[in-house]
Amino acid sequence: MENKKLCSNILIILLFSFCCQNIYGKIVQGEGFAVIHDGGMKIAEMKAKEVALKDGIFNYLKEKTPNTYNIPEITEEFFKFLKSYKITSRYVKDYKVYYSIRADIIDFSIEDIYYLIDKIMTPVVYIINIKGDSEGFAEKDLYEAVGNKLKSANLDIKYEKDYLFALNDNREFDNVITEFANSKGYYLFIISLDSDINIIDNESYCRLELITNIYTRSHKFNTIKVIVTDINEFSDRAFFSALNKALDKMIGYVSENIIKIKDVNREIFSYNILLSDYKKYADVYNFLDFLKNMGVVNDYGIDKYLGNSINLFVKTIYKREDFLDKLKNYRDRFNYEIGWDDKIINIRFLF
Repeated sequence: MENKKLCSNILIILLFSFCCQNIYGKIVQGEGFAVIHDGGMKIAEMKAKEVALKDGIFNYLKEKTPNTYNIPEITEEFFKFLKSYKITSRYVKDYKVYYSIRADIIDFSIEDIYYLIDKIMTPVVYIINIKGDSEGFAEKDLYEAVGNKLKSANLDIKYEKDYLFALNDNREFDNVITEFANSKGYYLFIISLDSDINIIDNESYCRLELITNIYTRSHKFNTIKVIVTDINEFSDRAFFSALNKALDKMIGYVSENIIKIKDVNREIFSYNILLSDYKKYADVYNFLDFLKNMGVVNDYGIDKYLGNSINLFVKTIYKREDFLDKLKNYRDRFNYEIGWDDKIINIRFLF
C-alpha cells in the first residue's frame, strides 16, 4: 500500500514538473566569470552575472540547433527572452568573480531571432594572403576594402585588430587557426587574393581571383572561388573595382549558404483581433506591449471599444498560421483562450 502511495506521489511530482516546464518555459543553466580590476568588485559582479545570463541563453539555443555556428553573438537585447532567473552560486577566486544561474527562458526559435532582435551580431575575423599584381597595393587598403564589405553584410569585425595583433606577423596556418580559437570571432575568413593587370590600348585590364576558406572552431566550409575582370583608365581603379565585384559575389554566397543575415525587407501582415473579458484596460495594454516588445507584433492600434471588448488591429511580420502559434505560446502567461475564423482572431481573458 505504501509503495503504491509512493509511486502515486512520484507520478504527481513528475506530472507537475512537466506542466510547470510547459507553462513557464525552458529552464537552462548558465555560467560566467569576470576579472576584478583595480578593486572594482561591483563591476566584476555585474559583468560575471551578465556573462552567465548570456551563457544560459546560448545553451538554450544550442539545444535547438545542431550547428552552434548558426547562433549569433548573444547580446543584452536577448534578455527580453528571460522570464526570470535565480543565482545558484557565486564565489570569488584568484581575483575573479564566478556566477552560476538558472534561467527561465520564454520559448523562441533560432529563426525568430533574425527579426525579433534589432541588431544581430556575428563576429568574424579575417586574414588576406596576397599574390600577383595585388602585391603592388598597400595591405592596409586591402584589409580596409575587405572589412568594409563584411560590415556592409552585417558581419561584425570588432575583434579583427585584436586578432591581427595576436598573430604578430606569424601567418603560418597552424598559428592562424590557433589564434582564431583564442579570439572572440565566430568565423575565420582566410582570403587569398591574386590579380593580373595588363595595359591594353591605354586601358588597364584587371583579372582578379578571390579564393575564400571559412572556418568555425569545429567546421570548415567548402572553398569559395570567384573570378572577375574589370577595365578602367587607371590600374588602381580597375583593381579595386574588380575586388569589390569579387567580394560582393563571395559575400552573396556566404549570406545565402553559410551565415544567415538579418532580413530587413520582410512583408508586413495586418490582422484584426477582438479582445474580450479583460478586467481593466491596463491588462490589455500590458499584453499588447509585451507582444510588441517580444517582436511578435510590429505595431498595433485600437479600432473601437465594444463594452467589455476591444476591436483592434496588429501589424506583424508573421504569416497567419505562425502568428497564431506565437499567440498560443503566451496563453498560460496571460491566461486567455484563443479562437479564430477567416476574418478575426478572438482572444478571451479567463480572469
